[in-house]
Amino acid sequence: MKILRENKKLTIHFFTCMHGRTQVARMFMQGLGRIVRASADVADIRICVAYSEDADKELCEEMRDADKDLDLILHRVSNDLVGAKWNASLNMALATGVADYYVKMDDDDIISTEAWMAMIGMMLHKVPYIGFDHVLFVDGTNGDASLFQYPNPNKVLGAIRAFSMDCIRVGVMKVLCEVMQQVTQNGAQLEPGEQRYLPYNLAGWLHTQGIVRVMGNEDGTLITRAKLWTNEWNRSLDWDSDVRLAINGYTATPVPWDVKKQGPAVADIKTLGHNIWSYHERSHEGTPYKIDKLAWLPLFDTKK
Repeated sequence: MKILRENKKLTIHFFTCMHGRTQVARMFMQGLGRIVRASADVADIRICVAYSEDADKELCEEMRDADKDLDLILHRVSNDLVGAKWNASLNMALATGVADYYVKMDDDDIISTEAWMAMIGMMLHKVPYIGFDHVLFVDGTNGDASLFQYPNPNKVLGAIRAFSMDCIRVGVMKVLCEVMQQVTQNGAQLEPGEQRYLPYNLAGWLHTQGIVRVMGNEDGTLITRAKLWTNEWNRSLDWDSDVRLAINGYTATPVPWDVKKQGPAVADIKTLGHNIWSYHERSHEGTPYKIDKLAWLPLFDTKK
């Protein structure tokens, strides 16, 4: 698919977490290289990786050396609960710089080129929150697969999701401020001289009123933090993040996709002992599917 864009390219920051799934993560990186090249005419893509093991860092460095199209930024994080790791990864991507979109993708997921270009098309139309209503669960030990699709509208799976800058700012970002005048916020009295993180829009309004001073880094960027997931959670994180965004007016728009005609758009590769949800816990929710139908999804054996 060829997309023409008259103005500047989209700036997209991927963010992901890695922990011990080296062979599958290699396929994930190869898939990223493929879609980076496919969308190079319309998007500049940077990939922020939060890793916990030396082997993950070594793999990323190897892949970066082998594929010059992969613009990788690596940060080591502690192997905390999943919610905390994803928040660390998101904040790393935000600290890398302002982007049009921040794309969350698991290190065991692969997307087809056609599906990625469909997402790009929606980004060009400034849809704030984008995802897919289906996923192909793949058993990494034997290649069995199960296709799962949500029956309800405006519901997307967490395998790959794109959030606009405004979606992140308004939905889950807070800005560090210095209190200039006494003020009450959420029942708490703030005193002059205190420093507090306040919701992005509230901080901006209070700043214009002279009540707080928005604080920044030496380069002029705001000092921010974002919390899209509950730090203490390992499961139900898709639902958790959806609720946080919905409270602030952002609900997901699924990519228009005819699974029967186009096939699955994205695959989630399950590896034994490395997933919060195993293949056998999820496969019964879908219908069997033969992965040899998909040219973009490699056949593999993760036991090698």
